[in-house]
Parts: sequence; C-alpha cells; structure tokens
Amino acid sequence: MIISVEQLVVFFLILARIAGIFIQAPVFNSRSFPFYAKTVIAIWVSLLLWFVIPIHHSLPTTPLAFILAGVFEVAIGFTMFRSESITQAFCFIHNMFVGFKSSAQSAALLGQVLSGQVMLVFAVSIVAALPIGKDLYQKALNGKRALVWEHASYALSFVLLILCVLNISSSTYNPFIYFRF
Repeated sequence: MIISVEQLVVFFLILARIAGIFIQAPVFNSRSFPFYAKTVIAIWVSLLLWFVIPIHHSLPTTPLAFILAGVFEVAIGFTMFRSESITQAFCFIHNMFVGFKSSAQSAALLGQVLSGQVMLVFAVSIVAALPIGKDLYQKALNGKRALVWEHASYALSFVLLILCVLNISSSTYNPFIYFRF
C-alpha cells in the first residue's frame, strides 16, 4: 500500500482533532492516565477514522496553511467535548473563527479583562520574557549584593503568590475548568 501526501495530511488533521478531544476530556487529562497511553489511543482512533474519512481536494498545501488547519482541528476538538449541545458547539465555533458582534456587554467585559492590574502584569511579563529581563537578572545576581537580590527575589515571589491567592479567593471567578464534574 502506497500512502500519498494527501492521505498523510488527512491523517494528521484527524490526529489533531482527536488530540483536541483528548486534551479536553477529564478522563484522559488526568495525570494518572499515562502520556504514552493517551498518545497510543489517539493514534489508534485516528488510524481507525483515517480509513473511513474520504480525501477532499481542498487540503492545505503550504506549511502555514497546514499549521492553521491543525490549530482549527484542535479547536474543533476542544469545542466538541466542551459544549453541552450541538447548538452551543456551533456558537463556540462561530465566535472563535467568525468573530462576535460588538455590544455594550462585550465592551464591559473587555474593560474588565483589560484592567490596569492585568496590563501591568502583562507589561512586566513581556519584559521578563525578553532577553533583557534575563540579562538584568544575571547582572543583579553577579553583582556585589547577589545574596540580597536572591533573597529579595524569593520574598517577591512569595508576596506575589499570596497576592494571587487573595485575588482568586476574593472574587467569584472559578479557576477550575472542570467545576461541573
């Protein structure tokens, strides 16, 4: 049996959708379920579906199109498991890829999400993720007061942990994705 490039593209897109379902499913998402077992089951299910799904002639041909199609398939897999009904699944997919209508409610939500505190954390995160953040940290640790900087970084990390816990516990936000189970 000779496998064509189109068949491989279809297989990897099927695998991306199945992986999206497995990532979202609580049974397969737990740490007690071994990673290799999840991978083998995902590949096995993808192989079973590979022989059933026909090849369409509108497959992605460029690497960028293939990556975007893979992201789309993973998002569809997320949606398939996360939605409570098929109508809700179509609404999720519509909002993910088509967009949403601007309303007063969406503007209020955007204003709540993009608060000053969030923007400050975002800016600090960007600086810390850039190479300049690492260079500044290394200069501080290699200087005359390296021990002071090291203890200060531990103290700052602890204070940030306490602030995050207080922020989560004081709000009505539930950070657990599987709170329904």
